[in-house]
Amino acid sequence: MKLLLGLLFSFLFLSCSTPTHKNHLETPEQKEQPSEKQTTIPFKDIVKETWGLFDTVHRKVIVAAIYDRIYPFNNGGYPVQKRNAMGIIDQQGQVLLPINYQSILDFGDVFIVRKDGLSAALDKNLKPILPLAYPDIKYNDGLFIVQKDDKYGIFNKNKDVLIPFEYDVLGKYDDFFNNLIFAEKDRKQGLINEHNQAIIPVKYDFIVMMGQEYVAVQQDGKFGIYDYKGNIVLQIKWQDLKYLGHSLFAVKDDTGLFGVLNHKGKVILPFKYKSIECFDNDILTYLGKNNYEAIHLNTKKIVTASLMP
Repeated sequence: MKLLLGLLFSFLFLSCSTPTHKNHLETPEQKEQPSEKQTTIPFKDIVKETWGLFDTVHRKVIVAAIYDRIYPFNNGGYPVQKRNAMGIIDQQGQVLLPINYQSILDFGDVFIVRKDGLSAALDKNLKPILPLAYPDIKYNDGLFIVQKDDKYGIFNKNKDVLIPFEYDVLGKYDDFFNNLIFAEKDRKQGLINEHNQAIIPVKYDFIVMMGQEYVAVQQDGKFGIYDYKGNIVLQIKWQDLKYLGHSLFAVKDDTGLFGVLNHKGKVILPFKYKSIECFDNDILTYLGKNNYEAIHLNTKKIVTASLMP
């Protein structure tokens, strides 16, 4: 069994638009209606390939097209890019955050900014939450995962240290691990909560999601299953395992044969198969010597087939 974790995060920024009477101006495709307080929209000078701001109330250009990019309006300001630097301006073009940052990530209620290889966290009013002093800061659901001296810890918005800088890796992702925190320390992995309490002890060679309800763990070449409450569902004693859905697991015993267990450890199919695969509501098993069985999970009907070599 191999672990393959891939995480890809993409941020697409699109601005709103209204018609304009100047032929050399272009506005981006509209995705959202401007908020009540927003009275300007970005426009593009298609000759210079630069961006400015257009006042939709007075129907005039209020900020000349001097920026390489203007990002969506939020909390009274526009993140802007000029050459390789970013900052934030208001609707009149006044600079709210100096245009000398390498990057700005806008999370709505929080900004993560980066400059000279260091990161900081700002609130929606651009007041510092965490200073520009950390090599890496990630934000998710009110928590800051912060790197310091090659170790990671976690702060909340009140600047309280929830988890000290003791982990080699910390990760919190909306669609992974039931919103718990992935932790790695001394090359061992597990899951913790925001109070640094171990849900799955940080002692396994690796952990990986099994559907939306279970986590597979490996220790000393053996595999087992936890649920997200920290209960051991299947003991860590199997040579291999795979999740079939429906709270069923195909597991390989010490003889090298597969069987099927449910989430309570009950044997559903005996250990006599060389391989087991699942397709929707059907399990296909291989007995060897070109002999197969197809088992329907709902009806429990078994169909045996033999394929000639």
